[in-house]
Amino acid sequence: MKLYEKCFLLENIDKAIKVVLNSSGAKTPGPDGISKYSSISQERYRKEVKLRLRGYKQVNSRTVEIPKENGKTRTITIINLFDRIAQQVVLDQISPIIEQNLSIHSYGFRKGIGTKTVIAKIANTVKALKEQPYTVELDFKQCFDNIPLDKAIDSLRQLGIRDKMILKVVKRLMYISKEYNGIGISQGTILGPILCNAYLTKLDRFMEQNLNLTEPYTHFRRDYQRHFSAWIEWLHHQNKKINCRYYRYADDTIIICRCKEEQEEVARLIKDYVKEQNIATINEDKSRLGYGPFKFLGYHIIKNQQSLWIKMDNEQKYNLELKQFRFNSIQNCKDFVIWLRGILQYYDIANDIAYFLNKVDRRLYFRSKDSQIRKIEGHSKYIFGTGTKITEIAPYEMRQTSRVSYKDYLVESEWLSRREEIKITSLGEWTIFKWLLFTAQKGKDKITGEKLDIKHMDIHHVNPRKKEGINSLNNLILINETTHNELHYGKTDSPKYRRYRKLLLN
Repeated sequence: MKLYEKCFLLENIDKAIKVVLNSSGAKTPGPDGISKYSSISQERYRKEVKLRLRGYKQVNSRTVEIPKENGKTRTITIINLFDRIAQQVVLDQISPIIEQNLSIHSYGFRKGIGTKTVIAKIANTVKALKEQPYTVELDFKQCFDNIPLDKAIDSLRQLGIRDKMILKVVKRLMYISKEYNGIGISQGTILGPILCNAYLTKLDRFMEQNLNLTEPYTHFRRDYQRHFSAWIEWLHHQNKKINCRYYRYADDTIIICRCKEEQEEVARLIKDYVKEQNIATINEDKSRLGYGPFKFLGYHIIKNQQSLWIKMDNEQKYNLELKQFRFNSIQNCKDFVIWLRGILQYYDIANDIAYFLNKVDRRLYFRSKDSQIRKIEGHSKYIFGTGTKITEIAPYEMRQTSRVSYKDYLVESEWLSRREEIKITSLGEWTIFKWLLFTAQKGKDKITGEKLDIKHMDIHHVNPRKKEGINSLNNLILINETTHNELHYGKTDSPKYRRYRKLLLN
């Protein structure tokens, strides 16, 4: 069955409806005023989605300007709820194929990989260096707004999407208004991130072909320790590649080098390629060559002689926002809890997050003396309100991962390389699921935690097909054949079976 035909299966449409309605963006109405709170039947959802997939209805949108820290604004596109669901249906069909062909050096908008993953890998690289890092920080000017849609769709074709009808549907769903001229990938759309990743994959491939990005660092030869320009010439003469590390998160890119000459050579190489291929326009204000401490994705990474610090880059901004909370109403307290939880979830690997929590606790303590908020004796908790209308604020308990280290988010290069073997040892539709599950589980048996055997591993349905279990990533786990056989034919009191039952309960 082709990808386009799969989009019309009721189980795929219902799955997309559930995903979109459970997202926070479903609260925001589109131009037609419909949101998740509108009383709409399941049948109407299905009918409207099918009309958009067949092209009988034009995608409609409105834009919102969000202020940025530098005083400028970012344009966010909000499309109708039915259009979002239609895009989600298409995304569910193409993302497994795209994901298995994206570069391992791309971290943005990918399942199982996030901001803390790339920051952890960068921190580990910086810590392994004997000297301070030389960095090439690259930022593209309005990258999303300048990507040609036709070239982005052509990138999908190069990454394995061969169904012409599904590519036509993607193009149709990304034409968000009558004024759209085919230039730019709208931020706020569901298909936007994967189109951006696919388009910038050509940059990742260029870096992989011209630089040494994976092999361990080797020490410089003694003859070239003082004259690094001669080291570069020697590399070119020997047809060897510069050894550096490359990380891309959407349109934000950083390259870590070992010396100034390598840094300048890499910067020249990548800038010439971007200009020659006309991929995007480099933002000279944000792109720079650095030495020592650097900032990336809101984190400030500092290397000392004996330690490594990962700090919050926007701490001063958060301190100002903290002072604006008055704690004089239940709504104000709820807004504070949401604000603080977002900071803790994003910066839980920062070294100074405990220091920031102390400032939060001190602010709550002093506000408890002249407002309605009260401190619970013997605890680091505060409450607002009386009777049944009580809001509790517990900053230290909100940070459940108080001992998390950046090492807990490291992606091991071993299972990233082993996943390529799956394409050879697996055939058919299950290859896609095996690759994604192998990546999400980091090459380990979901039940036993043991290392997965590439040639002897099976996919298991958590909710069986007999009980209407579907082939979705949320309902599938990857386990070794021995574990699989024990689940089906072993004793119900075995350790593996007990772990499996515990997994079902969670």
